[in-house]
Amino acid sequence: MRMSERAVRAIERYQRSPHQSGRCRFEPSCSEFAVEAFRSRRLPVAVVLAALRILRCNPLATRRTTDPVRRAGGRGPRSNGVPTALAVVAVSGFFFVMTAGVAQALGVSGGCTATINGKDPASMTVNSPLVVHKGETVSVTGLAPVTVRSLPAASLSSNTHIDVSVVEGVFGVSSSDHPGHGPNWGGKQNVDNYLKYGVGLYKVKGVATGTPGWSCDGEGYVKLADGNPLTKPVGMVGMAMAVIGAGAGALASRPKAAPTYPEEEEYPQSENEMDDDDREAQSAPSNTMDGFFGMGCLAFLMAAFATSKGYAAGFALAVPRRPQRLVWVRGHAIAGFISGVLLGIGASVLAQQFALWPLTIVTAIVFPLVCGLIVGLRAWMGRPWKVG
Repeated sequence: MRMSERAVRAIERYQRSPHQSGRCRFEPSCSEFAVEAFRSRRLPVAVVLAALRILRCNPLATRRTTDPVRRAGGRGPRSNGVPTALAVVAVSGFFFVMTAGVAQALGVSGGCTATINGKDPASMTVNSPLVVHKGETVSVTGLAPVTVRSLPAASLSSNTHIDVSVVEGVFGVSSSDHPGHGPNWGGKQNVDNYLKYGVGLYKVKGVATGTPGWSCDGEGYVKLADGNPLTKPVGMVGMAMAVIGAGAGALASRPKAAPTYPEEEEYPQSENEMDDDDREAQSAPSNTMDGFFGMGCLAFLMAAFATSKGYAAGFALAVPRRPQRLVWVRGHAIAGFISGVLLGIGASVLAQQFALWPLTIVTAIVFPLVCGLIVGLRAWMGRPWKVG
């Protein structure tokens, strides 16, 4: 009971704060819902109900609706519960496919036996790749299918083509073909040319075709290792894209224009109506520096600090304060989407350079698009703007 009472007091202080926006997609609001839950339910149940309400209070809600703690009639899903659950399942499934789907063993097909640097390709997964350093080569060797090994060696010929995929299924860099005779096939790929520009995780595929009419291939993941990825051009470009995308995405959520002070806003409660915690929160420096840079940022912060403390120019003189609050204003959704895509591409490249995952259609294309949608949605939602 004591913890529930403390939670209710904290929520009530937040409700009286001039910094809360006063808008909610539900009636009662999330804070009022939490107060009712803590007063009418046991603490663990109240915590779960309040957390689920906050989770459901998202842009998937199509309209403002009532959602009390105690509902009259029915035990069906709560408002916006089904869309929120589907969204959580979709995002969870996406990350599951992205992280687990690429870790499968590849191996050899076509009836041949093959090794890559003496290692079975089936064991060269994302989590256990073949590590290759500067000056070393990727050597693919194999034997033709059993059905043709008994033929005279002079009648057997083959050609081995080795692909090193930069983006699996989309873009790859191939070595020259390697002709062979007899039942043996294979070739070598030097990695020093790749190490000039980057390191990380790649998929190597060797395809052998020969006479009379046989074809085999072997695939496995290779990790190129040569120092810190951030010292390579690809790693530096990936880091730059991630930083620029994150910064631009943050700026994209800024309001398009400063809103005017709403005349109908309620003024904060008077000093004699505040308890000690409220008075301390009201006198704390306000964060009104968002979006300003350099000396302007510093000057604005000093002015806000002086105003919130009730002093001016270093003199202990009382200054009347105009009530302030946060008004939610939308930002730039298109700029947010582009910034999110840039952030996703940079993050994918960095993950590939640090051998966390290879670049595939999912990690190189789908993941940046999802990042773009998330950052674009965040920018569309905007951010609170202090007015007054």
